[in-house]
Amino acid sequence: MKQISYCQSCGMPMKESKDFGTDLDGRKNHQYCNYCYQNGTFLQNCTMEEMIEFCLDFEADSGRYQNREEAKKAMLEWFSTLDRWAGSPVLLDIPSKQYIMVEGSGSPQNEEYRRAIEMLYLLSAMIAKQRNEKTFGQFFDLMPPEGLWDCGSSGFDPDPNHWSWIMMLEQPNEITPEVFRRAQVEAQNQYPEFPFHLVRLEKYTEGLCVQITHVGSYQTEQTSIDRLSQFIQSQDLVDQCGARGKHHEIYLSDPQTTPPDQLKTVLRHPVARR
Repeated sequence: MKQISYCQSCGMPMKESKDFGTDLDGRKNHQYCNYCYQNGTFLQNCTMEEMIEFCLDFEADSGRYQNREEAKKAMLEWFSTLDRWAGSPVLLDIPSKQYIMVEGSGSPQNEEYRRAIEMLYLLSAMIAKQRNEKTFGQFFDLMPPEGLWDCGSSGFDPDPNHWSWIMMLEQPNEITPEVFRRAQVEAQNQYPEFPFHLVRLEKYTEGLCVQITHVGSYQTEQTSIDRLSQFIQSQDLVDQCGARGKHHEIYLSDPQTTPPDQLKTVLRHPVARR
């Protein structure tokens, strides 16, 4: 499937040369579109929320959302991951989504974690094979791995060796338990060295949470978590990480091909109103 670039300011797909913005020297900028960025300067001096309001009519009319409010929620979740707005915390209400999940414990550097990720991707490929329509294939290609990290009742602990985790990959809601079970059997037959029986298909409802996109190595995430915590306090919210939910990470970059200082990771903490 041809890779499409998206403007890291407004989210517009950039498919042709004319879509790309320009740097100060006139060269094409492959990060921002021509409507947002020209000659090394942003054309709109605005906040992320103002940009979403400007773009909302295009998304609301796309037919992908039931109404304008649903479109706005989805755009807020996505825009906060774009480069121009990364690092700014946002309050979200995440609906229920379906995942394949597998549990483990300890550092992400250990063998158990590596095998869990590999197993999820192998099984997801089998599920996609069960539903070979073009739209499903595109969905599976786009889904990044996610992790729910927990360290018991102590809340967030920056030392991953103290954590247990649930690694997961989002699946289309149309994937039924029957489709999952068939894919699970096929995966086990083809890759008997993996314990596919440990993987489950399950809905996960995140609800009210605060999200921030961290740019940098995993070891420097604490700086973004501190910013997230400050935002929670400023909004008179209660961080419920460890009480109602878990520290949630979404891995937008491949650590095998991305320099550590350019890694993008979505961080979420569940919150409650006072």
